[in-house]
Amino acid sequence: MRGGTSGCKGFIIYDTDKTGKNAVYGYYQGEKIVYVIDEFSELTKLKDLMEEEFDRPDKMSSKIFVGTMLAVFLLSILSFVKLSFFKGVFMTAILVLAFKPMVGAIFAHINLFDTEEHRNQFRRFHGCEHKILNMLLENKEASEEELKAASIYHMECGSMYVIYKLVLLAVLAIVGLNISTLGLLKGALILVGTGLVILVNILKNIGIFNFFQRNSVAEPTDREYILALELLKKFKEL
Repeated sequence: MRGGTSGCKGFIIYDTDKTGKNAVYGYYQGEKIVYVIDEFSELTKLKDLMEEEFDRPDKMSSKIFVGTMLAVFLLSILSFVKLSFFKGVFMTAILVLAFKPMVGAIFAHINLFDTEEHRNQFRRFHGCEHKILNMLLENKEASEEELKAASIYHMECGSMYVIYKLVLLAVLAIVGLNISTLGLLKGALILVGTGLVILVNILKNIGIFNFFQRNSVAEPTDREYILALELLKKFKEL
């Protein structure tokens, strides 16, 4: 499986179907471009180390994690107060499953970097990452024209799986709480229909949920394109 991960200095493209050195990390060191080929796990550690200095100093990510956990706890308590015991258990299970996607959704819409410019750099590199993954999916040649023409949106981006999970859990919660009114057949049809909409969106790249990616991607500039094109060529040589 091919995928990627981005930062404000550059990004990684990897292929988990390959063994050994299965990933390429391209990043800017000042105005110099550096490319490293290694195992994805090792490059992830390197990227995280390179990006540490650009983290928000107020530890906002930790605050969001704790705040979301507290919200889940309070909503769970409220479910038991307002609903029956079994519905309270059901809603608690939904909230627990939704915890990680909710944190991811919040992260996608706020600035976790120390400056707005570093966040914008991340968004442009994230757009490049998606362009390359779309090109690989469509087996496009590694050219500047194809790279610029490719979409900055990608249906299998981690941020998209966050919204898919939240949509499915929200529909499941509504169906579960109203199953006595809807009936098993209608409830099952609603769930299956929701799943099919998401599946078709992924397979056909329809872009129903593209709005959710708009805060985490941006059109690259020539600076990002230069890095991305060479990274793609190196990745194809793996």
